[in-house]
Amino acid sequence: MTEQTLHPVTTLLIVEDSKSDRATNSHYLQLDSENDYRIIESETLNQQAELEAKVTERTEALWQVNSLQRAILDSADYAIISTDLNGIIETFSAGAERMLGYSKEEVVGQVTPEIFYDPQEFNYKITKASIKHGKDIGLGFGAKISMVLQGLLISEEWTNIHKDGSRFPVEISMTVLTDDSDRPIGILSVRKDISDRKRAEKQALDITSALHQTAIVAITDREGTINFVNDKFCEISQYSRDELLGQNHRILNSGHHPRQFFVDMWKTISKGETWHGEIKNRAKDDSFYWLDTSIVPFLDELGKPYQYLSIRNDITLRKDTEEKLCQLAIQKQALFHITKSILLALDIPQILEITVNKTREILNLDRVVIYRFKPDWSGEFIVESVGDGWVKLIEHGVHRTLADHYLGLTEKAIRWQ
Repeated sequence: MTEQTLHPVTTLLIVEDSKSDRATNSHYLQLDSENDYRIIESETLNQQAELEAKVTERTEALWQVNSLQRAILDSADYAIISTDLNGIIETFSAGAERMLGYSKEEVVGQVTPEIFYDPQEFNYKITKASIKHGKDIGLGFGAKISMVLQGLLISEEWTNIHKDGSRFPVEISMTVLTDDSDRPIGILSVRKDISDRKRAEKQALDITSALHQTAIVAITDREGTINFVNDKFCEISQYSRDELLGQNHRILNSGHHPRQFFVDMWKTISKGETWHGEIKNRAKDDSFYWLDTSIVPFLDELGKPYQYLSIRNDITLRKDTEEKLCQLAIQKQALFHITKSILLALDIPQILEITVNKTREILNLDRVVIYRFKPDWSGEFIVESVGDGWVKLIEHGVHRTLADHYLGLTEKAIRWQ
């Protein structure tokens, strides 16, 4: 704005307008009085004040944004470090101070981030990268910067060393910083302490290892198709892993359980609930084995099962023992009834009849006889007990005296002695 005096009471205000389409870029406003000049001056001052207020407001807003960003970065569980192209640290966040134990005054402009690394691991990984990419990247932190600039290193796990000497695992992401001309001016790294994650992974690995060593494990999809089995599953079923994957558990069905048994099991796990029970399976060689089984559904974000984990333990020996004990109990009870019936019998023929009848029932036989030899080695049947099975054998042409023939042979053998 240029002010020129043309007359004691006339002022010409020259306003430069760079946006004017006219040949000249100047507007000439003739102010006929001092009052007009004051009005213009007042308006100009007001505009300047408004502009200054807007600049101040914008500056405060930017300051608040920067403060918020700084507060977020300082409170984050990340170490944010930037270096120049020589590797010298230029910025060191509050998170980096907490994670690594150094103050920014100790490292900014003083050292490279190489002091945070395990030297042996550092050189090993750089050498490994050189072999992988078929080029000599060199050693030292400069080699790492070179890798980032070439896009060979973006994110990787490393061991970092705290100022107190303690070691901890970190995941580091690195990116190139550029200027307005897109020329590299430095490296920005963001590292996160993954100690908790590593501990959790190790714990999960230990649990999984122990589970595979002690239990029979399988995983199926929601349809029941097998997509994982461990070695113990293959061992007890006698099927190879290739024979089992893609199949369902019907390949192991022993026929022992009624259909409703499996219907109820599927109803339970389909609702996302854990099922527990004992299942009798058939191995590849047609032998049977019993498993104490728990089936745990894995649920998706909608709470619906998307796969099932089955954990089993071999209880065949226990089930066989239980079955034998049950048979012994039945036989013991039957023997008790035989004894009781004999004691209540009135005569010898009745005692013998009860004996053969109960013996046939206990041993599940078709025919039981009591045979008495005479002094001349002949003999006679004292009493016999036959069941429906023996009658059917006779109906199908089996001679009734099959046992008689055996006894006859026995009699002859005794005479020859």
